Amino acid sequence: MNAKKRRHGYWICLAALLMNAWMPVTGAAQASAGWSKAGSNPGDYEMGSDHAVVFAGKPSGYIKSNKPDSQGFGTYMQMFDATSFRSKRVRFSAVVMSESVENWAGLWMRVDGQEKSTAFDNMQNRPIKGTQAWNMYSVVLDVDSKARYIAFGILLAGRGAVWINDVRFEEVGTDVPVTDMMKSTLPVADVTDVSGWGKAGDHPNDYDMGIDHAVVFAGNPSGYIKSNKPEPQGFGTYMKMFDAAEYRDKRMKFSAVVKSENVENWAGLWMRVDGQETSIAFDNMQNRPIKGTQAWTMYSVVLDVDSKARYVAFGILLAGRGAVWIKDVRFEAVAADVPVTDMKKYPYPSGPRNLDFNEGESQKK
Repeated sequence: MNAKKRRHGYWICLAALLMNAWMPVTGAAQASAGWSKAGSNPGDYEMGSDHAVVFAGKPSGYIKSNKPDSQGFGTYMQMFDATSFRSKRVRFSAVVMSESVENWAGLWMRVDGQEKSTAFDNMQNRPIKGTQAWNMYSVVLDVDSKARYIAFGILLAGRGAVWINDVRFEEVGTDVPVTDMMKSTLPVADVTDVSGWGKAGDHPNDYDMGIDHAVVFAGNPSGYIKSNKPEPQGFGTYMKMFDAAEYRDKRMKFSAVVKSENVENWAGLWMRVDGQETSIAFDNMQNRPIKGTQAWTMYSVVLDVDSKARYVAFGILLAGRGAVWIKDVRFEAVAADVPVTDMKKYPYPSGPRNLDFNEGESQKK
């Protein structure tokens, strides 16, 4: 998995929003004053003002997917100087209505410092899905004393539509809890709760993911990833991410049994440990991939969790055509004599080998 897409989370929109990896769409005739169209794939989404959908008699902002298989995400947003809000706790709230949202949507807000984001939330741990009537949602962040900019908006990832209205941005008291995803607000791991798994990847819409009650292991349903296109791009991953505090200074093993069917490229378990700004340990089994059709087999990934680690993420990924199922997931501390599989520690062999091309295959006659 590409490191830039992995940073600060497993979802491509999370990374893009945090890293400013989007550009507003210029010349947007339908954008309301002060609002911009942006995202990782804004061309896959329509955005603007909808005078036919109203709340309290007023027109709404909206985002709608405009392709059968919309990629990435689109966001309808604002960005402004943070000076007036420095050293304050602020809340961005709005009422949102959704229609047939297949992946997810949410309000988001980000506070930017001199060189990086200092606070962020995009509701990915409490996403808007499906068809919902008007509901109030909010995001609460602390604005640092040296903050430069604040950005907020609504995003849609995948097929569906969302409308936003009654937008408010206001200072709140310190008794109002922040929702900052950069301040260890992610849940502690619960590997038994399948509903706590998230769908991600650089092309998640090219893959179906979820719970398969027809494919069982030890009498229980399994998680799965299946390609859903003749030529799926990138990869899809079914995964979890959680606070690292409980696992710091420990060697942790993520293991599971996996079954594969017609995997043409590769699949694998993966785990990542994130520090303050970058990932500090990582393995995705790319050096020992799962391929073809395999019966249930146990696989594992072992990493050291640094004393300053912030998050741990793990899951199963599929790149290309095929299908994989995962079951009997375990996440446990292991002894120091259990070798780590960290690809960041051992990405290359210890020295050159096979310089005369005689090793590993028979010579042509």
